[in-house]
Amino acid sequence: MENNKTKVSLTAGEPGAGKSYTLIQQAYQALISGKSVYIMTPTHSAKANLITTIDKQVDEFKDSVSAQHYDDLKSTIHVLYGYKGQQEVFIDEIGMINITTLFGLFYQTERIENVHVHLFGDIKQLPAIKGNSVIEQLLRNNLKTSLWQFANDKCYDNFMFKELLAPDMWHLDKPVDVTILNHNHRLNELGYTSYNNDFFTDVINKTIEIATPEEQEFNPDFNSATLYLGHLLKAVKDYSLILTPTHKRGDEINSALKANNNETLAPFIINNKKTYLNPVHKDYELLKLKFGFIPEIEDADLFAQGWTHGKVDKDQYEFSFCTTVHKAQGATVSSVVFYMGNEPIANGHKEHYSNNMLYTSVTRASDEIKLLGKLNSFELMHTIYPKSAQTRCGHYRADGAVKLLFKRLREIDETLGVDDIYSLYQDVFNTIELSEEQETELLNYSVKSNIYTKEQLIRKFKDYKINTYGVFAKNDYKYLVYDKFIDRINAKKQAKGGANSKGKGKVQTFINSLSDEQLKAVKTDVESLSMVKFKAKYNMDRRAVTKAIA
Repeated sequence: MENNKTKVSLTAGEPGAGKSYTLIQQAYQALISGKSVYIMTPTHSAKANLITTIDKQVDEFKDSVSAQHYDDLKSTIHVLYGYKGQQEVFIDEIGMINITTLFGLFYQTERIENVHVHLFGDIKQLPAIKGNSVIEQLLRNNLKTSLWQFANDKCYDNFMFKELLAPDMWHLDKPVDVTILNHNHRLNELGYTSYNNDFFTDVINKTIEIATPEEQEFNPDFNSATLYLGHLLKAVKDYSLILTPTHKRGDEINSALKANNNETLAPFIINNKKTYLNPVHKDYELLKLKFGFIPEIEDADLFAQGWTHGKVDKDQYEFSFCTTVHKAQGATVSSVVFYMGNEPIANGHKEHYSNNMLYTSVTRASDEIKLLGKLNSFELMHTIYPKSAQTRCGHYRADGAVKLLFKRLREIDETLGVDDIYSLYQDVFNTIELSEEQETELLNYSVKSNIYTKEQLIRKFKDYKINTYGVFAKNDYKYLVYDKFIDRINAKKQAKGGANSKGKGKVQTFINSLSDEQLKAVKTDVESLSMVKFKAKYNMDRRAVTKAIA
């Protein structure tokens, strides 16, 4: 296969280093020189951010010809798709663009002469939501060290590459030229030179943490956002952008603020899971100025009138005082409040709360950053790197086989032993077919599709459900496989007299006193009962019991 002669270059740097400005200036120069221009963004938020940058240039040049040319650039910006053979292609926020999208573009450009694809982005920010990141794959192809360790420790301060070799599957004729923007205009005003460890140490150490009252510690209905209500109300009043890593934590914020606020003061409104600026806000024009990266609802003025006169189905809309970090990537605001609250980071979800999430949230602010929640949660985030390609993709087939295995076991009346179950799993594994997208990911990253070991499979039975949509399985394999496996481990610890052995403390004494049937009932209750109901039934802390029997 003949290589693609498309020229590719990468401009990288931290937020505030001038990537958007540089992209617009290069696109402007291409346009006035008579070349056709196409600008791609991964999201509507990123598109809005570029339009804001263009509008500043239009205002600067007023009624001149230059102002018209800048204004013409707006029509060249598209979200992901719309390429029609333009010579100069600019891709913003390349870290959020997946490989499949880039390959689709290359497929089109290989038939056109003198195409230059300009990539702009920041490896430290959140990666593509679906598929694998372009900039991640490009750097992995050139680094001999850990990608995320490199990004966190060195990256732009000591970037040794003038060009990067593209992966073979890109089929490019030449290496990718690299330009690093080091001067951080935004941070200089805050007294820093880079978003390095010193910066994050200072920001994290200023975390505002308010302890949960002891009497509410085990109350599952307690909303920790109420502890931070004063800071959240001030953020709304000051038009600070309130960011949250998950919708669940966002629900805490909205619940607390809606109980103490007129909900129409919320800056955002949600319809069909899409977030818009709130058109019925008392100062909609100020919202557009402060949060211009959030799209406007169609015919906002008419919507506001319809809302006032009862012509809008209000049940279809929900007000929100915050938004997720993903929706803000590529945006710049004056002030950010990043809310974690007091709910700890669960072991099974650590990869979501990565350093990239923390980095992306705080780097949205040009002037003020405030963190609300447990100090140790933010400290933990700063140490969590995104999953490697092998970890992320290596068990696609294995996970698919587990789902099919569980389905098969529910259909079998006979009670199988662990060895027979693992043998069946191996047979099922070899029948699993991956989607085309998954196969492409494995190929692009040279990832091996691994099968789970017997012990890894046993631990997967923690999630085996005997009751599926009201249909009960013949055998409780969670108890027969996973629970008994854990019991054997605990027995070995007890025999060794280790620090985690049974028989030590109130909770372990309680567990040791149970019969097999009673223990099985307790294990069911720790999953099905609330903390309050569990406490009332057993006079024990559900979390302590869960930890002891895990």
